[in-house]
Amino acid sequence: LTDCEVLHSMRSGIGVNGKQTEIEMTRCSVKQNSFSGMGVNHQARCILLRECEFTQNGYHGIWLNAGVVARWQGGSLAGNKLSDKDGAGKLIGYLS
Repeated sequence: LTDCEVLHSMRSGIGVNGKQTEIEMTRCSVKQNSFSGMGVNHQARCILLRECEFTQNGYHGIWLNAGVVARWQGGSLAGNKLSDKDGAGKLIGYLS
């Protein structure tokens, strides 16, 4: 996804459950969703978040389950109600 907006979802803005998915987001805005901006339950082949904004979500900006690894390449991850990054997974490149 490039230059997209995901706003006002009644659940998480983006929910990922497939083990073989490939996710690449560039300059996307994911905000004001009822749950997390992005929630990932299973390790995907690739998760790359480049210059994206995850703000003002009802739970977490990004939630990653145990074993999930995603790469953060700049952007805004702030102002989410419970936390900006949560879950046991790793967000490589993000410094809280």
